[in-house]
Amino acid sequence: MWRAVIGGIVFQHASVGSLLRELNRNPALLDLCGFNPLPVHRRGGDGRLADTVPNGWNVSRFLKMLVDIEEEQGLVTAMVDDLRAALMAELPDFGRHLGYDGTAIESHSTGVEGRETGTTSDPDADWGKHETSGVGRNGGLWTKVTSWFGCKLHVIADTRHEIPVAVSLTRASAPEVKELKRMASGLMERDPALAERCSEFSADRGLDSGPLKAALWDRWRIRPFIDTRLMWRAERDEPAVRR
Repeated sequence: MWRAVIGGIVFQHASVGSLLRELNRNPALLDLCGFNPLPVHRRGGDGRLADTVPNGWNVSRFLKMLVDIEEEQGLVTAMVDDLRAALMAELPDFGRHLGYDGTAIESHSTGVEGRETGTTSDPDADWGKHETSGVGRNGGLWTKVTSWFGCKLHVIADTRHEIPVAVSLTRASAPEVKELKRMASGLMERDPALAERCSEFSADRGLDSGPLKAALWDRWRIRPFIDTRLMWRAERDEPAVRR
């Protein structure tokens, strides 16, 4: 079942139903996930054949079990740490070039509070907003605001091998800069070998933070490749100075 869940993520299935439909039509994927691609006889000896594709409630129960295991023992997070250590042992340059990015995850809830309950149907989610701006080719300023109801996934990854080394999930409204500081500090303190190996850390200019840059360089001698927002604003306000 774990392989099926990973397969759903890798192949970007938006729902459990979509994943199960793919398993029903794709015997190669079914076999790869560890399920028998051929129908089997039902128990009881009635001779009828049964599909080996799990039902929706099987997947739901398994996901609930994963959540319980993570909350009680932290085993899913520990698995990420173990995989990172294994890759560092196999790849001498793994972890040398790290970078951060965040992405929005929309909830199935509409985000509208119920009249009687005063809460949404997804109490773990809230509204988030992401704003980007810049200078167009004609020198004019532009701004784009994107909002969503749900969560935000934060990822620190090896930028050469494109493999995550740390992940975090927060509400959509959580400040990215604050979460990045927490993740980077926790990761380097938890894994001194990675802090010793890492030589540079990149992130987009919207995550510029003096304390974060100072911590990366002064504490771990990691070069921060993060554009300074003040300089970027000057370039935005004076297009003539752009290169």
